[in-house]
Amino acid sequence: MLQPVLRPFHPSDVAAIQNRDGTQVASRTILDQAAAGPAFTAVIEERPIGCAGMVMPWPGVGMAWMLLSEDIGAHGLWLTRTVRSFLADMTHRHGLHRIEAMVLDGEHRNQQWLLALGFTAEQYGIARRYLPDQRSMVRYEWVKEH
Repeated sequence: MLQPVLRPFHPSDVAAIQNRDGTQVASRTILDQAAAGPAFTAVIEERPIGCAGMVMPWPGVGMAWMLLSEDIGAHGLWLTRTVRSFLADMTHRHGLHRIEAMVLDGEHRNQQWLLALGFTAEQYGIARRYLPDQRSMVRYEWVKEH
């Protein structure tokens, strides 16, 4: 089986990836996030199967985002190792003490994955009626302890 490789994010990647979790945010939002910080795309034979990145709204804080196709499922271990490496690199390179991530409420697969990556659910972490269609999101955090 071919392993994915990483390359820099291209705006056309968003249209090439059908989100495995359905539509959560508009393509314009993903494009804005990708333009606001480091972003990359996982490809197999030049076909995008996922993209991710981080927005840093102020010093020390990163907001992680990701868009995955169903095709990424066969590469779960690779994805987990790659994201762990990316998070460690961003933490070191940008002096982050906090990273945030959000998951659609009810998406247990994604929630469990964030926990496996070392995130914890925020104490009052339900962002009710957060999306334009009024679905709620669950907020997760990774906080560097002194």
